[in-house]
Parts: sequence; C-alpha cells; structure tokens
Amino acid sequence: MKIPPNRFLLIAPSNRVTECATFLKQPIRKLIGHTYESFYSKPHLTLFQYFDFHNDSQLYNYEERISCIEPFHVHVEGVKAFYNNCTIFLDLKYFHDVCTLVEQLGRSINYPHITIAKNLPPKDFDLAFTRLTKVPI
Repeated sequence: MKIPPNRFLLIAPSNRVTECATFLKQPIRKLIGHTYESFYSKPHLTLFQYFDFHNDSQLYNYEERISCIEPFHVHVEGVKAFYNNCTIFLDLKYFHDVCTLVEQLGRSINYPHITIAKNLPPKDFDLAFTRLTKVPI
C-alpha cells in the first residue's frame, strides 16, 4: 500500500502578526550566526496534520465544517518557549477560538502557537530566548 502524503491544516495570521514573527527571526539568525530550522518558513498556526489518499479530498469536508464557525482574531501575547525541543514561539492571548475550530474538525490541539525558531541547539536556544524575552511585542 502506498503511504499517503502528509498534509497540514494551517491558519495564516494577519499581516501584522506575520511581520512580527518574520522580524523576530532576523535577530536570532544574527545572534547565533547561522540560519536554523523554520527560519525560511512563513509564519503560520498549525491546526493539525492529516493524511489524504485522494488529492485534497479531505479539504472539502473541512471546508463544510469551517463554514459554520464565526470569524475570530488571533492575538499575540508575547514570546514563550517549549524547552523540551528548544522551540521559541509567539504565544496567543486568546486561543480558545482556535481550539474550538480544531474540535469542530474532529481533532484536538495541545497548545496553539506561531513558531519563530524550532529545534535549536541548546546553546543557541538559551542565547536567543534570553534576548527575545527582552523584546516588547
């Protein structure tokens, strides 16, 4: 049996949030002296990963479920980190709307966030996170 391709359902944040996340990636690169995983990734909020045997057929199902959800805003509260995998991210102030959306799609989400840098070496992580926590958002 052929393994289905990985697909990710994402939310694109507003231009302002995208600009903020993109801006924060630059000082990390300068500080640690090299690019890193997620440096070139466009800022986004991953809802979940799914597998699809048929070209995007699942998207029609999701589109139908999403159509009955009221629009909402994504507000950034600051910079936080997942220490277990040395990931720095923008924390969301009110993420219950995101969780509700994911539940409507029959899934769950642990902690909605917008990644800035992920899987950094510990030394780079400590340097970057210490610096970014001093930057007002």
